[in-house]
Amino acid sequence: MRAKCAPIHAKLVLAKREENSVFPSNFYGKVITWLRFLNDILILWRGSLVELEEFIDLNSTMTFLKFTHKASNDSIDFLDITLSWDKSSNRFISRVHRKGTYSNSLLQYSSCHSNFQKEYSKRSNGQDFKTYK
Repeated sequence: MRAKCAPIHAKLVLAKREENSVFPSNFYGKVITWLRFLNDILILWRGSLVELEEFIDLNSTMTFLKFTHKASNDSIDFLDITLSWDKSSNRFISRVHRKGTYSNSLLQYSSCHSNFQKEYSKRSNGQDFKTYK
């Protein structure tokens, strides 16, 4: 999603889709939690895996959107966290999730990048420029 209006468009399209197809669905009663951030959705499901697949197939009929999904009984990655269910304490445990493409790259102070990019790199990595001069 590269266009500036893309997040707004995704939010509007998915909100309408939820209103028309997801929430009125017979399967929606099996949803424990439905969390959406733009076009990323986390569903905690109490039904079977087969029912979940049917629910996802029912809601992936839009030809201009491609839905991908992952299902697990133990843990799931959502945005920048990994949620795991701890059976002994009967609660969720979260930890930071880094995608495979995450590189944590730093900019050299002497690089030709703009000051804004250098400043952002410094803040996003929690580092001081003096370290890299």
